[in-house]
Amino acid sequence: MMKASIWIALGVTACLSAWMLSGSLIAQPSPATEPAKVAPAQSVRVKVQTRQLQAQPVTREVVALGQLEPLRHVQIRAETEGRIMRVLVAKGQRVNADTLCLQLSMETRQSSLKEAEALLRQRRKELDSAQRLKIQGLQAENTLLEAQAALASAQAALAQIQLDIEHTHIRAPFAGIINERLVEEGDFVQRGDVLAVLVDDSVLKISGQVAQQNLQQLKIGQNAQAELLGGRILQGRVSYLSAIADANTRSFRVEMQAPNPNKLAAGASATLRIPVETTRGYFMSSAMLALSDSGELGAKAVDSDHRVVFYPLDILRTSTDGLWVSGLPEQVNLITLGQGFVQAGEVVEAIPES
Repeated sequence: MMKASIWIALGVTACLSAWMLSGSLIAQPSPATEPAKVAPAQSVRVKVQTRQLQAQPVTREVVALGQLEPLRHVQIRAETEGRIMRVLVAKGQRVNADTLCLQLSMETRQSSLKEAEALLRQRRKELDSAQRLKIQGLQAENTLLEAQAALASAQAALAQIQLDIEHTHIRAPFAGIINERLVEEGDFVQRGDVLAVLVDDSVLKISGQVAQQNLQQLKIGQNAQAELLGGRILQGRVSYLSAIADANTRSFRVEMQAPNPNKLAAGASATLRIPVETTRGYFMSSAMLALSDSGELGAKAVDSDHRVVFYPLDILRTSTDGLWVSGLPEQVNLITLGQGFVQAGEVVEAIPES
């Protein structure tokens, strides 16, 4: 009985040992079935297109939108009254200085002239007689003074009628073009009536408005140019700077004068450009501009470590095909394509323009 219990205990122990050994073998997989380790994936760089820019001398300008004006224009007015007897110029006709344009009828002026001349001769004789009598002691001092006054009055009356006759001949005060003629032959005009408008277009005046922060950079006599809508350029000099700001815009009027050999018409729009200093800058397309996270205007470039760098820019001048800016290094690889897809500090693959 006792032997049977021992054999049973030995059997149970052997079964437990076999079960434990089989579990440890299953828990340790063989090297052939161990899963392979996955290598980390390489990061992909964004490709951008770049262009190498070199700083160049550039002239900074004060720019103002303006218009062409004639150097001067006047309203030719009647200086005496009368009927228009002759019309000697047509609207749009060019005239020289002192050209006779209109003539008024003489009416009673010729007879008034003869009367004034006769009165003057009489007053001179009266004065001569008074002077002789005064020398002989037969004339009082007061009588002599009265004769002198009468002579002066006669001389003034003659000068007045002569001037009135001269005013019947209306002449051009300077060379120019008769832009308007407001009377016809037979019209009766009063003193002060406008007869014609004369425009001097030998020189053009180009006017514009500049901001108050730019006014201190300008001075009379500076070289300037005006660019017309068709691309024509007029060269001239600054001729006027206003001392008082416009009440509405707080800007200041500036004018330049330029010769007008081609007789360009006044009133056309023009861009007034006044160079103020020469500095170093870069010419680029406006499409290359970018904004920083804070809204600052600038451009993105790639440095020697292939990282994106943002440079704030100052615009020096603009043109129809691009703009000149400052704020970049002396040499820079500017991003021309793809700047909207990269951020400052990002490593990129730069591909130079072909």
